[in-house]
Amino acid sequence: MSIETKSAPTKAQMQAAIAQTLALPFAYNAPVEVLDFKVDDTGKISGRFKDSARPRVFDFELDGNTVNFKPYAPGRMDSGDTVEQWEEFSSGYAFRFDAKVKTKGKAGDAKKPQCVKPTAYNCGKACINIKNNCKSNPDDAKSKDRLEKLKAAGIDYTKETKKSTPKSTAKTKKEAKKTPEIDKNAKVTKEISPSEKGKESDIEEGKKATETDVKSEDRTETSKQPDEKPKNLNLVGNGDHESMPSTAEEYHKALEKAGVNISEKEAKATVESIYKWTKDSTDIRADQKAGEENDHADRISNYVRNSTPYKGEVYRGIHFGTKKEALNWAKGDKDGVLDNQGAHASWSSSLETAEEFSDDFFIEEKRFPVVIKTINKSGASIKNLSNIRGEDEVIVLKDTRHRVKSVKEENGRIIVEAEEI
Repeated sequence: MSIETKSAPTKAQMQAAIAQTLALPFAYNAPVEVLDFKVDDTGKISGRFKDSARPRVFDFELDGNTVNFKPYAPGRMDSGDTVEQWEEFSSGYAFRFDAKVKTKGKAGDAKKPQCVKPTAYNCGKACINIKNNCKSNPDDAKSKDRLEKLKAAGIDYTKETKKSTPKSTAKTKKEAKKTPEIDKNAKVTKEISPSEKGKESDIEEGKKATETDVKSEDRTETSKQPDEKPKNLNLVGNGDHESMPSTAEEYHKALEKAGVNISEKEAKATVESIYKWTKDSTDIRADQKAGEENDHADRISNYVRNSTPYKGEVYRGIHFGTKKEALNWAKGDKDGVLDNQGAHASWSSSLETAEEFSDDFFIEEKRFPVVIKTINKSGASIKNLSNIRGEDEVIVLKDTRHRVKSVKEENGRIIVEAEEI
C-alpha cells in the first residue's frame, strides 16, 4: 500500500511521521522525539529517538511490519554502570522535563510515565529491562496500515533524496576537504555556538518601548504596583530569529536587561511552556478555546509581550475537509476578519513549512490545504526554544486578528493574503 501524494515527503514530514508511529501503543507507547534517521532503498527506516519526558536515547528500525528499538548508550549495555551512563549520556540530547504528565482526572492530578524504574523502558504496554531489545508488531489494523504507509513514504523520500543529491566530481580526499561541493539549491543554516547565541541575544542599548507596546504592567511577570511603570523599558530580541534566547538562562538575562523583573524559576517555566507548545499544543489550545485558565498559555503570552515582534512576512498552513469549506472560511466574518479560534496560533517565517502543514498527507482523512500569509506585527519568534527549530516558528497570541485582503487558488491550494489589525 502506498500513500497517494503529489510529491515525496520532506525531511520534516518524515521526522514527524516516524515520531508519531514510534509513539503508538504497540511500539514505545509514549511521546518521542526523532533525533536523526535514514532510509534505504527498500523503505527500511533507522535512526535514533529520545523519550520526550526522560533523558533516554534509543536506536530504532522500522521495516514496514515490525518496530525494533534498544537503548543507545556508549559502551556495553551489560556493564555494571550502564544505567548511570545511559541517563548521563542521553540528557545532553534535549531539554529535560519533570516526568509528571497531566491526566483527564481531577484538576492537578498527575501520574508518572509507565516505566519509572531507571533499569526499565517501554516496549509497547510492557516494561522491559534495558539489557533487552524491544521487537514489537502492531496488533491492530490501523497501526499495521500506519507502518505500511510509512514504509511507502520512506521509499518515495529516499528516491527524491537521491535525485536532489549532486553528483560527485573526481577529486582526491585532500582536494575535497579544501573545496567541498555546495548544492546551490540547498538551504544553509548557520550553526551558532552557545557563546555566540548569548552575544546575539543581547538587547540593543537605548531602545525604548514604543507607544504601541503593551502596557508595562501586563508585560511584567512579577507583581508590581499598578502605577509603577518601568522607564526605558526594552524588549527581548531585535525582531529576528537569531537574536532571541535559546535557553532559560538567556531569557532571564535578556529580561533583566530589558528592565523586567522575573525569577530564574519563572524564566525556566516559560521556556518549558514554549517547548511543550512546539511538541503538542492541543491541551493549551483546548483550554483557551473553552475559556479556561492555562499556565502554559499565560507564560507564552508574557513571552510574546516581552519580545520584539518578528519583522517580516509570516505564513500559516491549515486544512479543511473540502474546497467549499476552505473558501467559506477564507471569506471571514461580515468585516472580512478571519476566525482565529480564540487560541494562540503557530505561524512560520518559512512558506515551505506552512505548505507542509497545510497538506500533511500523513493525516488519514482527506484535507484541502490553505496557506495564510501576512506581515507580522505582534507575534514573536520562538525558533530557538522550539522542539523543531527548522520550522522557524513565530507564535501569535489569541487576541490577534487578521482581515482578508485577497483570496486565490494556486497549485491546488487556497492562498489567503491578510493584514494584521
